[in-house]
Amino acid sequence: MPYTPPPLSRSISSSTLRNHCQKKYYFNYYTNWLKKTNADLRLETLLLKNIASYKMWIGTHTHFILSDYLQALKTWPLDPSSLKRITDLSAQVMSQEFDFSATRQYETYDKNQKFGLNEHAYNKELPSEPLQEAIRIVTSNLEAFRSSALHEDISTYIRDWHRVFIEDKEPNFEQMKVVLDHVPELSWVNIRAQPDAWVVTKDGRYIIYDRKSGTIRDERRKNPLSEQLKVYALKLLTRTKKNIEDISIEWYEIYVPSMEIFGGEIQDIHIQWISDKIISDVTTISDYLHDNDVSTNKPLAVEKFLRTDDTKKCDTCRFKRVCDKLKTFESHTLF
Repeated sequence: MPYTPPPLSRSISSSTLRNHCQKKYYFNYYTNWLKKTNADLRLETLLLKNIASYKMWIGTHTHFILSDYLQALKTWPLDPSSLKRITDLSAQVMSQEFDFSATRQYETYDKNQKFGLNEHAYNKELPSEPLQEAIRIVTSNLEAFRSSALHEDISTYIRDWHRVFIEDKEPNFEQMKVVLDHVPELSWVNIRAQPDAWVVTKDGRYIIYDRKSGTIRDERRKNPLSEQLKVYALKLLTRTKKNIEDISIEWYEIYVPSMEIFGGEIQDIHIQWISDKIISDVTTISDYLHDNDVSTNKPLAVEKFLRTDDTKKCDTCRFKRVCDKLKTFESHTLF
């Protein structure tokens, strides 16, 4: 049976990844096409797709523990024992994942092995007592949030019976869809986005919250309204079938653990910008597809996707092994 590719997917992460390194973008989104180059290379790429860096793993579990905490806050009072259950569960899951990552094999693809750390796969250095340090950081991030003004704001919205939505830990791809069927250029494209939390107030205002971890870059301070938040606002408008002139959308981006917050109000210029940006991204992606056909999502030969010139990025890339091996086959085309 011939291979049928999935629909083209456009997200902030895919757009960033393509700009970061086209080859990495190919490995991540067109893995199965590597079978035409070398079947073993495809399997090894599938293996490496499931691993994450130590820092990314900590960020993921920060997201999970905040999601668990906010979901609990919506349903029952949080006494010390309830809070301990949340932190204990987080530590237990992290311990299980870390132990699995440290002891699994990273040579042969096994579809049942869905997790691993880049540092274990490539024998890279980890902090002293890495598991305990990771658990400490995640728990501290929760405490930073609980001590913040933002925590009090969201708690008030919950207590006063405003509509508060919290993103689930596991992605719900149906809920993540941004429906843009009315845009012909995007009719064949999957676009997904989901903020960490959002509120619909009793007076009809919409408030979008998105969490970030890590250091705040200077460029973000100059342009605090991120592309991602604009997509969230666009999604909200398509779901409510309202125009920006008829609705108030506030946005807040929160950095953990500093709890520094950027915020403001979405305006029509932001919606127009992100709409144009999505169309521009899809047009750019189509240059790497056969006949520029987004509907078939059939990529050009793998050598058409260029590597980054930044070798420092290569050193930390989860696909480094297969990228190096691919050079042996680069003189061949996929078709």
